[in-house]
This record gives sequence, structure tokens and C-alpha cells, in this order.
Amino acid sequence: MLLSVIALTPSPSPTTPGRIEQITEQIANRQSPTPNWLVLFTGLLALLFVGTSIIRRVATSSHEGAHATAAGMMGQVSGITLPLKGSAFTTVQVTGFASFLTLFIGYLGPPLFGLLGAWLLSRDHPVAVLWLAIVLFGVVLWLIKNPFGAFFAAAIGGVLLLVAWNTTLAVQTVVAYFLVWSLLLRGSRHVSPYLAAAARKMDPKAKEKSDYRALREMTYVPQIIYVVVHLALCWSALAFGAWLMLVA
Repeated sequence: MLLSVIALTPSPSPTTPGRIEQITEQIANRQSPTPNWLVLFTGLLALLFVGTSIIRRVATSSHEGAHATAAGMMGQVSGITLPLKGSAFTTVQVTGFASFLTLFIGYLGPPLFGLLGAWLLSRDHPVAVLWLAIVLFGVVLWLIKNPFGAFFAAAIGGVLLLVAWNTTLAVQTVVAYFLVWSLLLRGSRHVSPYLAAAARKMDPKAKEKSDYRALREMTYVPQIIYVVVHLALCWSALAFGAWLMLVA
């Protein structure tokens, strides 16, 4: 009888890891290297969509996120406003040199976040790029003070979460590269309109002055100097990011 009981007792089956454990492992572990043709394809795809409203608003979110990050390190952040129409702005409490850095870093937000993603991709961590973007949009959502901005941050973060949670590694890799390329490409597109003198003039009806106008009033350095410096840094970030993703 004892032998029969032992024989009929099912042996325990090995447990399969849950989805959270799988994602954690994918974030920590390096994935297979991405072929250069796919990196170039996602870059061309990003180039086609870099002028769309969604990509512009993603870049604006990273711009305001850079303001908030700098201000949070050196002062206080009251909130971010990302309106449907008009200029986005971040309300902060900073003084002195911290105020200058907070203003200066804004237009470098897209290329800097893009460079961070490019570095992770060069180390074969596309899943980590997606989850980092999700976390950052979560922080932006927490700081947003207007309904449209909250809706946009939640929508983009939700789409990225859906991709990271439900799609294959191949799809996640394509989305990660597309996002990084979009930020790197959008950097100079975000700044170049201010090369025109008309764009740098103060609109008397505007409620908020541009970053370049504020920098001019703070330092007495002509706005065009900051525009040229930002453009040079944005193009350098694009070149370095492309090198990281294709060569490094």
C-alpha cells in the first residue's frame, strides 16, 4: 500500500517565472546585439516622424523635464504645464547660478535623454530604455498641473507600458531605438527656429518669455549666442549618439 501511494503521488513541476520576474531579468541582462540595418531603419523611421505633433510634444516634455531635474537638484519644482496650445513652462524656485543652469539645460533635455538611451542601447539594454522612459513619464505626470498635460503624459507612458509588458523583445527593441533617435533628431529641430531674428523677439501679448529671452536678461549675452551653442551641442549629441548605437 505504501508503495502504491508513493507511486501515485505526482512529482512537483518546476515553477515558471512570473511576468515581473521575466521583465526584471530582461532589464538586468544584455540582449542580443541589434544589427546595424535595424538601427538605421529605426533612425530613418524617426526622421520621417520627427516633425509630427506627438514627437514634438515628447521633446517638449523632455525639455520641461530637464528644467525640472535641474531645479529639483538645486532648488524646488512647483509643477509643469503642458498646454494644448501655447508654450509649455515649468514653475521652479531657484536663485543665482542655479537659475541660469535651470534655464540653460532646457533645450538640451531631448539630446541628453537621447544620449542616455543611446548609451544603454550600445550596451544592449533596449528593455531598460523602455522602462526608464516609463518611469520618467511617470515623474512628469506627477509634476503636471494641467489636464491636457496629464492626459498626454499618461497616454505616452501607457503606450510604452503596453509595449514593454505585452510585446516581444523584437518590438520593444524597435520602439526603444525609435524613441532614442526621435529625441536625438528633435534636439536641433527644437532650437533651429530661434535662428530667425523674428522668433527671438519678445511678443508683448505672450504670458511667458522664451528661455533665450530670459537668459539674455539674466546674463546680457545676446540670445543668438545661446542658440548657436545649443545647436552645436544638439548636433554633437546626435553624432555621438549615432556612433554609440552603430559603432560602440
